Amino acid sequence: MKYPWETPLFAPLWKTPPHPVPLGPEDVHVWSLCLEAEPMLMERAARLLSPAEQRHAMTLCSDLQCKRYIAAHSQLRMILGSYTGHAPQELRFTQGRGGKPGLARSCGTENLCFSLAHCGELGLLAVSRHPETGADLERVRPLKHIPMLSAQFFSAREKRHWEHLHPRLQARRFLQLWTQKQALLKAVGQRSAPRPQSVELSLRTSRETRVLSIKGRREEAATWGVRLLIPALDFIAAVAVHSPRFRLHCWHWPEEVAFERRSWPN
Repeated sequence: MKYPWETPLFAPLWKTPPHPVPLGPEDVHVWSLCLEAEPMLMERAARLLSPAEQRHAMTLCSDLQCKRYIAAHSQLRMILGSYTGHAPQELRFTQGRGGKPGLARSCGTENLCFSLAHCGELGLLAVSRHPETGADLERVRPLKHIPMLSAQFFSAREKRHWEHLHPRLQARRFLQLWTQKQALLKAVGQRSAPRPQSVELSLRTSRETRVLSIKGRREEAATWGVRLLIPALDFIAAVAVHSPRFRLHCWHWPEEVAFERRSWPN
């Protein structure tokens, strides 16, 4: 018997958008990505990456991780290229505040920001005009050592809430809080991010989450917005933006575009 978290395919729940997709100043676009493709198509995808990205892919510990890295980063380049008008292989990346990756100024897209996450065969990409944007993604699965992890990453209030849940609900609720916090930390930049337990979230189970405090500061927390997402069956995701109000649009980057022969450079 295969459990859902062992199934090698995912079922995307978001639709393919009309083209082109305009990105307004208050818009946040979140894309789900398929990270599975035939080996021949992977070779074409690898040609979109920079030499440094290609070398990094070859250092990963398994062929599967290498292939998924190539799939994620080639689609990142294609999607960003669709916003900027640049060919995917021409894009250049830099590291910004807190170690966050960003597009180089030479691409002429100084105000286009992104955050990439991947888990198994699914990738997630958030694109916006907000400089502090983060995304995170997890597969719903059984977890070990949750009490220890909750003590490390939850505030005292969040931990009490989690402990009072039925055991069957604890893993999913842990992942919901975890992904939302990780999205916010990635938006700030991991090197300068606050400790996870110093970020306190509202405990409502709605898709839109209020950030109650950051390091005890409620005024700063009120300037953030966090949304819980379900991009595919058995996956949980979140996006965080340093703006309490933003327009969220969720799309699926179609495999026929991502891995079709016509979409690759000659």
